[in-house]
Amino acid sequence: MNNLVSIIIPVYNTGKYLEECMKSVLSQTYKEIEIILIDDGSTDQSPQICDQYQKEYERVKVIHQPNQGLSAARNRGIEQANGKYLMFVDSDDYINVNMVETLYFLLSENNADMSMCSFEYVTDRGENSIVYSNPVKNELLSKIEILNKLLEDKSWYYVVAWNKLYKKEIWHNLRYPVGYIHEDAAVVHRVFCQCNLVATTEKKLYYYRQVPGSLMNSGRNIKSLDKYMAIADRLVFLKKFEKELDIKKMANQYWYHYLEDYFFFKGKNGSSIYLRRMRKSLYRVFFILVKVKLFTTKEMLSVFIFLLSPNIWKKSTLKREEK
Repeated sequence: MNNLVSIIIPVYNTGKYLEECMKSVLSQTYKEIEIILIDDGSTDQSPQICDQYQKEYERVKVIHQPNQGLSAARNRGIEQANGKYLMFVDSDDYINVNMVETLYFLLSENNADMSMCSFEYVTDRGENSIVYSNPVKNELLSKIEILNKLLEDKSWYYVVAWNKLYKKEIWHNLRYPVGYIHEDAAVVHRVFCQCNLVATTEKKLYYYRQVPGSLMNSGRNIKSLDKYMAIADRLVFLKKFEKELDIKKMANQYWYHYLEDYFFFKGKNGSSIYLRRMRKSLYRVFFILVKVKLFTTKEMLSVFIFLLSPNIWKKSTLKREEK
C-alpha cells in the first residue's frame, strides 16, 4: 500500500533558511516521505544547497527551473510527486518533527480527505513572534463546515496551503494560478470542495517565519490587489452553496476596501495590470453583489458608474462631497 507523503518545497533565494527547513523535514518521525525541492531560478546559494541534499539523501529530488513564481513551483512539484499524499512547506519556514506523522494519523484514522494543524509565527531568528488566539480546534469538519471557516475571523489559518496534508487525488484537476499573488486564496475553496471530511488539530506544528522585506511583511503592497480576483472567484464558485453559506458575508469581504484600494494605488508605477484585474473581478461578481442586497439602489447606480468609468465616478463623488 502506498503511504508515501510527497513534501513539496519551492525554493527561491532562501539559502539563509533552507538548511533549517530541510533539517526539520528530514528529521520527521514519519519516514515514508519524498522531498521535492523546486529551485525556481534562485540567484543565491540555494541551487547548490539543494543539489548537495540530493547527493546526500536518496529521498530528496531537485528540480531546477527558470523563475516563474511560487504557483508554478508548487504546480511542478504536484506533477512530479509520487506519493499518495501531498504536503507543501515554504523553504524559509520549518516544521515540527511530528508534523507529518500527526497529520497522517489524523487523516488515515478518520478516513478524511485532508488534515490540518495550527501554526506558530516566528521571527527571522526563529523566536516566537505574533501571538493570536488559536482558531484551529480538534474537529472533524464536513465540506460545508470547512467552507464556512473561510468566513470566520482569522480565516487565513484555513487559507494557507502549508499547514495541511492532502490526498493527492484532490489535486488531480487543480493547480495554482501562475502569475498571481494570493495563490492560496485563489485555490482554497476549490480544494475544500474536493473534501467530504477534514480533520483538524489545534497543535501548532508549522513554524511560519516573518521574513523582513517579504511581500507579507511589507505593508500595503500593490501585488496584494490580486486578493480581489481570488475572492471574486470564490464568490462565483461557491454561489451554488448559497443556502448553506453566508454569501453576503463573503461579498462584504470582497467589497469592504475595494474602492479605497483602487484609488489608493491608481496612478502608481506598475498599477495598471492589477487595477485591470480588480475591475475584471467586479464585472464577474457585480450581479451577485446586487442579488445579496449589498447595495442600496443609489449605491448600485454609483457602482455601475464606476464600472463604466472610474474617473467619472471619482469626479461625481467629489462633487457630492463639495456640496
